[in-house]
Amino acid sequence: MHDDTFIAEYGKNVKALEGFLLPNVSLAADAGADLVKKLKRILKKTKASKVFVVSGIPAEKLSVREAFDGAGADLTFFTSFSPNPKLEEIELGVSEFEKSEAGLVIGLGGGSAIDTAKCIRHFSGKEVPLLAIPTTAGTGSDATKFAVYYKEGVKQSLESENVLPDYVLLCGDLIKTLPPYQRKCTFLDAFCQACESAFGRRRTEESLKLAFTVIEAMSFIKDFYPAGKGLGELDGELEKVSLPSVYNYALLCAYCSGRSINITRTAAPHAMSYKLSSMKNLPHGHAVAVCFGTVFERLAEAFVTEPSPDGSIKEILQRISDLSFGVSPAEFPDKFRAFLRSIEINEPEVSEEEAEVLASSVNAQRLANNPLVFTQEELVPMYLKLGG
Repeated sequence: MHDDTFIAEYGKNVKALEGFLLPNVSLAADAGADLVKKLKRILKKTKASKVFVVSGIPAEKLSVREAFDGAGADLTFFTSFSPNPKLEEIELGVSEFEKSEAGLVIGLGGGSAIDTAKCIRHFSGKEVPLLAIPTTAGTGSDATKFAVYYKEGVKQSLESENVLPDYVLLCGDLIKTLPPYQRKCTFLDAFCQACESAFGRRRTEESLKLAFTVIEAMSFIKDFYPAGKGLGELDGELEKVSLPSVYNYALLCAYCSGRSINITRTAAPHAMSYKLSSMKNLPHGHAVAVCFGTVFERLAEAFVTEPSPDGSIKEILQRISDLSFGVSPAEFPDKFRAFLRSIEINEPEVSEEEAEVLASSVNAQRLANNPLVFTQEELVPMYLKLGG
């Protein structure tokens, strides 16, 4: 059983996170009647009788198919896309979308499904509303004006206000079946996004409020949510006091993290992670997390243990460290790496040859948002330190 202090702190965090929800965001208590009710409400607002659903799961295997049917719309499903969507797949999606004559596009799934839906709507040129329903709590794609796709094997970044979803529907029941490893990776993605937003060069007063609210809220659940410890029992306790489930809590964190990077974009850990992810066959959140520790270490050396004119970065690093583990910035990297090991997220071994390739792959534009802009020569030993 969790004591009154835990419940009070949990409730305080929920209230803080919900304070950042925009009017177009709905939080469904369950994947049954409440999800149907909220879907119907969105259908009524959009006046859509035909819906184009972009999902990585075939319609016949979709756990929420009954809820979709209950909403009473004519559904067309599009599932022909990769985890990293290709331009030709998006073009096929545009063709299928136009044939469907749908008045609403729904992106249902993780970041790839939502990004594919964003790209289909954008490249179609049609002014049709977009609803994002995330089934992972990490990417923040439901809250950003960015989308990613691949053209001839090269990653392309799409940025446009037209890409931002018009509606967002969060339902914790949809992430309950996430495999433990995927839950850990998406948790880490959302956490790192918030931290990068906090110390990134584009930070604003609003983005800092969002980022620190997320960091505090995610740190509060870091010892049980990623590892899945006792979540069923905890949800039972939360239901008794009319608080959202821990799965809805995680979705709120991911959404607010997404809102924060929608203002600032990400920084060096994300920039360093993309090639590492493909080279070592690691999920995105895993790759970002192992890069985060080594980046934070360099920032702590530059802005805390040595004289620096930028006092605000020192304060930001201290606050991240304090909220996360109650330690100093100098102690944070070891604490963070120990936390990764405790949830079985291991750092990959990187050879000197691989480090050279990885360092040369880092996108300079993405790296530019970092407080320290690392040279290729500086990146090599940072990659070599992984797994060491």
